[in-house]
Amino acid sequence: MIFSELLAKQPCTSVASLKKAKPSGRTQAQGLIFKELPTDSAEEAKILEAISFPGRSQHVIEHAKLLSMGLELLQEFKDSALTMGYIFQFLASEMVLQHMLTADLEYFPFIIEDGV
Repeated sequence: MIFSELLAKQPCTSVASLKKAKPSGRTQAQGLIFKELPTDSAEEAKILEAISFPGRSQHVIEHAKLLSMGLELLQEFKDSALTMGYIFQFLASEMVLQHMLTADLEYFPFIIEDGV
């Protein structure tokens, strides 16, 4: 869902729900983001397969690592071992900056080439 919203250039409702959530509901909202990641990853894997992206296997592995890291951070947050800032740091740095704006850009030429 997050991936679809970004492709459609729509506001990401999952992230918006985090901003609006009261402190007690933020853990739940953050959990929703990480709950959506497997679906988003599966959608992206289908796209990578459809365009015959040569780095597909490594990209899928990277998604699994990111999900694992995110769920681990979320659990630490629930256990009061981390502040919400660490979750946002992970989302902004690891997910957006390092993955979406770097790794995901590697397959864009294949989408353009295939006319997907």
